[in-house]
Amino acid sequence: MQVTVRATPEERAWFLHVASAQQITLSDLVRQSIAIEGARLGIPAPAAPVAA
Repeated sequence: MQVTVRATPEERAWFLHVASAQQITLSDLVRQSIAIEGARLGIPAPAAPVAA
């Protein structure tokens, strides 16, 4: 699935800076943020796929 997020150039630069500081990709940062917000709302994240 692909999700599009609209952000200003300044917001995108900030997100990239945060992801870089954590040494993760922007996609991973978004996944983590969504999982954290879901947990805050009491909605469990789906299980991560298991590598073969």
